[in-house]
Amino acid sequence: MEKAKHYFKECGVKYQFIDMKEKGMSKGEFTSVTQANDGMINMLNQECKDKDTLALIPYIAEEDKLRRF
Repeated sequence: MEKAKHYFKECGVKYQFIDMKEKGMSKGEFTSVTQANDGMINMLNQECKDKDTLALIPYIAEEDKLRRF
């Protein structure tokens, strides 16, 4: 994150930092990001340690994928 901030400052790129841990995403924002990435599965770390949960994600109903935990 710090490298990105520095890069943007050097290049004169305006940006707005949003703490996702604090603010989260709205359902609409999440849907937009998911579509831009060609689906939720493409946003997940395929090398994560919890392979069992990762394997189940394609079978979760779409409305349940959008639920916040």
